[in-house]
Amino acid sequence: MKRCAVMMFMAAATCMVNCACVFAAGDAVEKVKSGGSGDDVVVVLDTKSLWRMHVTQRQPVVGSAEKAEPVPANPKTGAQTITDLPPTDWMKRDFCDVGWMRKPGPFYGSPYGFGEPRAVALLCFRAGFMVGDPAKAPELKLNVDFRGGLRVYLNGTELARKNLREGEIGPETLAEDYPPDAYVTADGAVIDGKKGPTDQKDRCEQRIRRLESFAVPAKLLVKGLNVLAIEVHRAAIAAEGNKPGGDWSSVGVMRVRLVAAGAGDVTPNLVRPKGLQVWAANAFDIVRDVDFGDPCETPKQVSLAGVRNGEFCGVVVVSSDSPIKGLKAEAGELQLSGGGGKIPSSAVRIVYALPGSKVRDNYGFIKTQVNSYDSLMAAPPAEVAVAVKEVSGDTGAIKPVWGAVQPVWFIVKVPSDAKPGDYDGKISIRTEGGNADVGIRLKVINWILPEPKDYRTFADFIESPESVAMRYDVPLWSEKHFALIDKSLAQLGRIGTKTVYLNLISKSNLGNTETIVRWIKKAGPSAPSADSTNAPPAVYEWDFAPMEKYLDLCEKRFGRPWVVTCFLWDIYLEGGWHEGKTPGVLVSALDPQTGKVTEMTLPKATSAEGQPIWKAFGLELQARLKKRGLEKSMMLGMAMDAVPSKAFTDYWKTVLPDVPWVAQGHGIKLDLNNSQVGYCSTVWNAMGVPDPAGPNRKEIHGWQFPQYLLRIGRKYPKLVAANDRDFGYKPYELQVVDGRLKGEHNIHGQSGFGRMSADFWPCIKDAKGNVTRSIASRFPFTDWKQLNLTMIPFLAAGPDGALPTIRFEMIREGVQECEARISIDEALIDKTKRAKLGDDLAQKLQALLDVRTRAVLYDYQTGWQYRSEALYSAAAEVAGLLGAK
Repeated sequence: MKRCAVMMFMAAATCMVNCACVFAAGDAVEKVKSGGSGDDVVVVLDTKSLWRMHVTQRQPVVGSAEKAEPVPANPKTGAQTITDLPPTDWMKRDFCDVGWMRKPGPFYGSPYGFGEPRAVALLCFRAGFMVGDPAKAPELKLNVDFRGGLRVYLNGTELARKNLREGEIGPETLAEDYPPDAYVTADGAVIDGKKGPTDQKDRCEQRIRRLESFAVPAKLLVKGLNVLAIEVHRAAIAAEGNKPGGDWSSVGVMRVRLVAAGAGDVTPNLVRPKGLQVWAANAFDIVRDVDFGDPCETPKQVSLAGVRNGEFCGVVVVSSDSPIKGLKAEAGELQLSGGGGKIPSSAVRIVYALPGSKVRDNYGFIKTQVNSYDSLMAAPPAEVAVAVKEVSGDTGAIKPVWGAVQPVWFIVKVPSDAKPGDYDGKISIRTEGGNADVGIRLKVINWILPEPKDYRTFADFIESPESVAMRYDVPLWSEKHFALIDKSLAQLGRIGTKTVYLNLISKSNLGNTETIVRWIKKAGPSAPSADSTNAPPAVYEWDFAPMEKYLDLCEKRFGRPWVVTCFLWDIYLEGGWHEGKTPGVLVSALDPQTGKVTEMTLPKATSAEGQPIWKAFGLELQARLKKRGLEKSMMLGMAMDAVPSKAFTDYWKTVLPDVPWVAQGHGIKLDLNNSQVGYCSTVWNAMGVPDPAGPNRKEIHGWQFPQYLLRIGRKYPKLVAANDRDFGYKPYELQVVDGRLKGEHNIHGQSGFGRMSADFWPCIKDAKGNVTRSIASRFPFTDWKQLNLTMIPFLAAGPDGALPTIRFEMIREGVQECEARISIDEALIDKTKRAKLGDDLAQKLQALLDVRTRAVLYDYQTGWQYRSEALYSAAAEVAGLLGAK
């Protein structure tokens, strides 16, 4: 479609290579029977065409079209659903819709509305088709099956209206009321969607409204691109239906079809065209291996908005109806508009997305297994094959055209000394089948992002050294092993990871068979080390070399961690669910003569024999961490729902009185048997941000570190993080969206997010030699059940070490936005800084943050590019007024 000249952050666009925006004769002319005369008609647009969509959410309303009242807000949170309305010119032919979602229908298309969100208030979507000569165009007819009220436009002119009142209406005008029979059974009970509508089908059918065989006036057609825009309004919920079990959404589109009476001079927009396509994708657009570019979108540039010292992603997709061979993408330098500055090409990193999750899905015209993309590889594939699918069910008259698809991501590292302004460059795509250049426009905003090690957003990714060793079949703690570990840590350093985990017992819930410190049996007692004050004579000495090397790498990659978890307890020890399943504490023993490592059982820490042994070890461990300045980061771990016995925590409180605990359970652990908890991740008790429209709004600034939050009259741990335990079970597209919003969702009520899988890759083989699962929770006596680390790792295993994934990049960019938000939030809550801003600006800034808060609350992605640019611009304005960078 025709697009605006200046587009916001990662604008979606299409570059057609060596072809006009038409198909070869017969390529996409799909003929179907009209159902009346028997004559063939040509489908021009269909539900499953590529549409740009905008969704507006509001609190559901009860009553009638003439008088309706919002459903009361949640009494506990005051949450009310409020998101942006579309721009007033959204239906016009030349409207810039690059920030809108790009997807095929149906849209909230459950026929009777069961299971669809009631908060959807307005649905706007648009698609294009091409006309050669309007005078030669055949007659066009439109059919739409929908719920709610319908308004249709062609090239900005209203065509039709159905179930909406006449006269002037606005975006929040309600559709005509549904009759009571659409809500209730003959005896007045609500039609319960959970039970299915089979016995009430006639009544439920009243919810579906139709525009049938509407003749499109030929005079509204123009040469070239024509845009069909459809607007669907919700209806108010009748009082009869506003009862438990009666939930259904009164807005949705089940079917759209625009047909032509013969081929004529109209080019349909239905399936993949011939030849090579290159288009720019919104980062929230989930690219699948059945995708193709919209042939009606004209070539445009990828637009990014970012700040100095940050990394920002753009996406270009290459596709063809034949295999893609010889693919290579190159970035040129970015030149400051007007001259006087540039960003070198070396600051633009090109990576190629590899197929990831496979799901069976109704996508486009097909029901088949589709692949999305996730891991990001530096080298291009030698060849991208055409993904031919097995289709179940009837595809109808419109047959899919298979193709090869390759997303190309580029990541711009903006230098910290880059001049603010607009930078222009290009990505060059080269293949054996054709070439294309896609422009880049980068807007650098005058704010400097802190170094990741200085981020205030708490991010806890658990790195698994043993997973790395097993995946690449290298000896544990060898030079090759540490080189591979370093690649995982390098990625985690980009997001400002704040935690390190030291496995000091074997066969823990994290699946390690060996400990990072090896025990060496001594011939007799000896004096303690000089740094281990008051330690008893040791009967063991220790090989700390792997731990020291590991900490060296961690500190190199992400600075001084906030938390160093010393994993000394699991549920097979004192107080645990499986206490007694082992005779003692499992550790690794090293034979210094042979270098052989074996498993050894030590006495428990609370036993008379074990107390001096573990005291000597604990004090030596503390001394070594103190040398690194990590004594305040040292914490003992890990409790979960089950906790160590009081005797165990009391023992360690005596040995290491100032060292707190780590707990990672469903709820929040305020303490462990009166021993302090320093860091707690929680599944159930993470506090989300309250809705800004709520009557009892209370700002909670969880990003403040260290924090002591007074809740229910007791002090919380200084670090609390949300554990999104079920993140990996969400559909892939939600993992991308939720990931981008995850940091900002959690910095309000707690420090950030925790217990995330970095590199727990599948590396355990079954009897047939197939890699099937990760090492996490592989030992029955350390199985944490629902708290096991089951999410898909956020790093991928590449040919020679860890790779970033799309999910990781989205979280990383979200954390960058967290830092911008924190800089604004901090200025608003500090009285001195707020006074410098002035009341007018302070109120505008709070309103901007409120808009973002609602987007986070409702996983609302429409318009995210504009919100990102506005956030960074606001951070720059605040910094300028306060004299900061």
